[in-house]
Amino acid sequence: MQFLLTLVLALLGFWWVVDDQRKRCPVCLRRVDTSGTGRHRLADFLAWNGTELMCKEGHTLLYIPAVPTSWSYAPRWVYLDPSWKFLFDA
Repeated sequence: MQFLLTLVLALLGFWWVVDDQRKRCPVCLRRVDTSGTGRHRLADFLAWNGTELMCKEGHTLLYIPAVPTSWSYAPRWVYLDPSWKFLFDA
C-alpha cells in the first residue's frame, strides 16, 4: 500500500513539473503571463483563435489554440527578435 501511494504521489509530482515547465519561457525560464485572447465565432475557420502567453522580458510568445484545426492544433513558441525589446523596457 505504501509503495502504491508513493508511486501515485511521484507520478502526480512528475506531471506537475512537466506542466509547469511547458508554461515557462525557453530563454529565461520565467513563467509566461496571459497577454490576450482572441475569440470570435465567425472567424474560427478564417483566422487564428486562442490565447497568447507572453514572456515578461519579451523573449517569446506562446500561442495556445482554443479550437484545434489542421494548421494550429498544438501550442507553439514564437521567438521575438530584438526589435521588440522597446516594448518591454520600463
